[in-house]
Amino acid sequence: MLDVGARLLAEANLPAEKLIGIGMGLPGPVEFATGRPTSPPIMPGWDGYDVPAHLRRTFDVPILVDNDVNTMVLGEHDMIYPEVSHMMFVKVATGIGASIISDGRLQHGALGAAGDIGHISASAESTKPCTCGSLGCLESVASGYAIAAQLRERGRDVPHHAALIDLVRAGDLEAMHLVRAAGRTVGSVLASCVNMLNPELIVIGVWWSRPESTFW
Repeated sequence: MLDVGARLLAEANLPAEKLIGIGMGLPGPVEFATGRPTSPPIMPGWDGYDVPAHLRRTFDVPILVDNDVNTMVLGEHDMIYPEVSHMMFVKVATGIGASIISDGRLQHGALGAAGDIGHISASAESTKPCTCGSLGCLESVASGYAIAAQLRERGRDVPHHAALIDLVRAGDLEAMHLVRAAGRTVGSVLASCVNMLNPELIVIGVWWSRPESTFW
């Protein structure tokens, strides 16, 4: 994290003294008041870690840490849909997550896990283990990582989910079938969310990283 911050400052040709604040999104639930991750399924060693304090050792500025999808929905709401008071943002990538704006306000929930749809049960029959310890979670059957794993089980050379996208772009029928099936599964879960939350708008964002890059 510190290396990324230093690199960004260097690319902008700015000294650290010019920095006025830091905002960071983490791929998991975050206790908003403290900026500490709370039992993040894909970051198990980070549970309760004081991320703001870690950053402040190098950058002595105000620091705000939240779930990464929450930061995304704030950007979408502020820059593109400021007139929408009830919306969801869904991120489909290595994992799957969502964020919720209701009455114009971002919702965090009791433990910062509001919108964590990746761990809603999507298949009662699935025996696919999820990073959270349950079986059949949406993330375990419909994320980019999960689809790439399904192709590997079928004997395909798909070392990572970015390779999956390459196959889809090349028109590979098997990869396209699995991606479409995953899309239907995501849509089924979102249909339930619509009934419960009654949003005006759902924005879906898809992020894929190359293995040599850092994904947040």
